[in-house]
Amino acid sequence: MILRYFSLILVSPKERISRAKIDSMDLWPKLLLAFQLFCFKLRLQEMKKVDVNEPPEWLSKVRATLDERFLEQVNLSEIALDVGLHPVYLTRTFRTYYGCNITEYLLRRRLDHALQLFSNDTLSLAEIAIQAGFCDQSHFSKQFKRFYGVSPGCYRRAYSSFILS
Repeated sequence: MILRYFSLILVSPKERISRAKIDSMDLWPKLLLAFQLFCFKLRLQEMKKVDVNEPPEWLSKVRATLDERFLEQVNLSEIALDVGLHPVYLTRTFRTYYGCNITEYLLRRRLDHALQLFSNDTLSLAEIAIQAGFCDQSHFSKQFKRFYGVSPGCYRRAYSSFILS
């Protein structure tokens, strides 16, 4: 009901007058109350905003755990249980501070590790995929191409020719 009166501010003056005549109650106190509630809601939203510069200590601990265990199969529920939070809240907060969800973060770490493994010419692409924490070469190749825009084989050839020249 209050929002109905608050919406009168956003309509034309002619429509406002006709609506005010229909409603015999005093309109201005209701509009003022609706406006105050709207401002209060905006203030609450401002207070809920987090300082994105520094993550909370528990989130830094989660990131450190992910950095240590990125080659393993990581279970989000276990990590959330370790820090005593709900998995959905953990994922949402992680995205707020680091700009990606936990799965994307792990994928980036694995792909970065795979890039380091390319320096070893004796490893096949399948071995690099397994050592980088991927299930198989196919999944590795798809993710690599999606992230870097070239296939791992093309990258390896370009990397080898760059190193040799």
